[in-house]
Amino acid sequence: MTITATASINGETCSSTCQIYVTIENGVYYIKNQKSGYYLTVENGGISNKTDVIQTLKYGASSAETDKITQMWKIKHLGYGRYSVRPMHKLNMGLNVTSANVDINTIGTTDILYWVNNYAEWTIERYSNSSSGCIFKNDGSSSKAAHVSGGSTSSNETIVAGTYSSTTDYRWNLERINDVPTGIVLYNTTNETVLNNPIATINPSDTKTLSQLNFTIAFFSETSISQTFYWYSGNANIVSINSSTGTITGITNGIATVTARKYYSGQYYYCHFTVKVNNNGVIIIPGIMGTELIAGHNNSSYSYGTTLWSESLETDLLNGQLDILDVIQRVVSLKCNSNGESNDDIIPYDNTYGAANIYESLYNQLYNEYHDNYAIRFFAYDWRLSNAVSANRLNDFIINNNFDNVILVCHSMGGLVASKYLSLGSSQRDIVETVIMIGSPLLGTSVVPYLWGSEDVNVTGLLDNIGVPSFGKWLIDKIALYYNPLDHLIGNFSSMYEMFPTEMYFDNSYAGKTYLTISIGPISDLEITSYSDTKLRLQSYLPCYNSTLVSAAENFHNSLYINSTHVTELVNTFYIAGYNSQTIDHIKYNLYNWSILSNTVSGDQMVATWSATLGDRQTSKTFFVNGIDHVSLVTNYNVRSFIIQLINGNTSTSLYNNISANM
Repeated sequence: MTITATASINGETCSSTCQIYVTIENGVYYIKNQKSGYYLTVENGGISNKTDVIQTLKYGASSAETDKITQMWKIKHLGYGRYSVRPMHKLNMGLNVTSANVDINTIGTTDILYWVNNYAEWTIERYSNSSSGCIFKNDGSSSKAAHVSGGSTSSNETIVAGTYSSTTDYRWNLERINDVPTGIVLYNTTNETVLNNPIATINPSDTKTLSQLNFTIAFFSETSISQTFYWYSGNANIVSINSSTGTITGITNGIATVTARKYYSGQYYYCHFTVKVNNNGVIIIPGIMGTELIAGHNNSSYSYGTTLWSESLETDLLNGQLDILDVIQRVVSLKCNSNGESNDDIIPYDNTYGAANIYESLYNQLYNEYHDNYAIRFFAYDWRLSNAVSANRLNDFIINNNFDNVILVCHSMGGLVASKYLSLGSSQRDIVETVIMIGSPLLGTSVVPYLWGSEDVNVTGLLDNIGVPSFGKWLIDKIALYYNPLDHLIGNFSSMYEMFPTEMYFDNSYAGKTYLTISIGPISDLEITSYSDTKLRLQSYLPCYNSTLVSAAENFHNSLYINSTHVTELVNTFYIAGYNSQTIDHIKYNLYNWSILSNTVSGDQMVATWSATLGDRQTSKTFFVNGIDHVSLVTNYNVRSFIIQLINGNTSTSLYNNISANM
């Protein structure tokens, strides 16, 4: 109100005018619309800027406190008849006008005139008397008044700002709350819900703010709007925390409780959440023959732990500890039955570095780079069996190691094991951070049917540098003198059939290649252009060809496609292929004789680039290594360093003169 004082002295009249503000008492109130009888409420208890304000029924006594405070409003006189009106559930926000809409918006925690945005400043005027209600006029919108949209008496109707009218939907009754609650509430900023001791996950050495965890915290009380907290970790060896901001850093895998503490009016208030520091792993999945095999507990011929496939067989033979027949018998015991199952109890042996220590340098480089944040593991598996069997065991391996996230580094046939693992389901794919495919025959390789058909492993020389350990070549050479290994030993190895060129090898959407020609006369050759015809020809021409395992291999590869997309394309996969090394491109059959019809430089001697890269479908994630063989893809320092670079998210090839994004 305005008061004018007038005085006359010695015939002169003097007057003075002053403005007197009759203020609303600072406090916490329910604000009730006089027309509808409903209460001013933040819609859905939202916490984001421009969340609508609506009218609803008053929450009952049995309602959750976190619901009740969404319709409690802290009113504070700022001066000159202007007020801040703050929602109790988020006291750093205020009742606000955006265009013609009444909402809430962040206004900070300083309740001083001019520090509060004028769109969040209100004059609160009595309509006529204390029972007639109040009018809320917004300072930043030409004194537009808050009212129910359309004068509605319906629950959940929005509140808007408009030119003042004397109708009752513009009038609000203030109900003072005497028993004001005090506490701390934690919100999920994504869906704006209240959290009760949630679990946050973080990797070792990673740092995350509350915002990055999708958390925000709020303190509510009758008199204080301060939002500062003291934070501490229940186990600083697992999680460290910034005591002022609540920013957490993972130290090592494990679980710790993080607490926010607030001191107010002689009492401490607390809020907690749990932090799980992930147990992450980098898993090396070797290629065929890349794992040592030993006799299991129930082996019928050898005692537990007897070496059946390892470079130690060569060493023991040369040292006179074994004779050649004993070595041959051990290797021949690896035979499987016609269903592709092991004839005896044979198990993989994890020596950390694989057969002949092929993966030692790769393991050590990965360990040096990541051991603080990841467990580095070598996945030893029985490479004779179907890669589907090995994929299930990989799944068990990951579960038994309690890995939360994994990086899969796959060489050669190990890429098929990883692919099948990814096909097991979304829960498997979800924990895979990155997959590195290194010379993996994802579409198969024509080298396998050629070696199978030619039988002469000594003449071909192809066992050099194609992924078979040097001791393996030596063993096969020796066995070939006494026993035909390709006909009778590996004819029931499921894994071999899964490395034959697949149907997608022929498909134009992937490789669009063929690989078999047959002689049909003295001077006539016929190129076999379809997968189905090629399969029939191989069945006729290859010795010990197991049609049951061929069908199983087809089913295996079909399972690697989801909606016609190879499963590796559904996760963060990088494909590394060797090229500029002579690799079998096309083979020929002529009256029981097999020969190489043509070679290609687009390969690493074992796997053609189009197979290792799925036809280069993922161009930005495909890389080529010049002049390198199949084994060197995992032993070459540049390639190993590039693998680490890819894991770290850097795809640049500028540091490597033999690696490029195209051939």
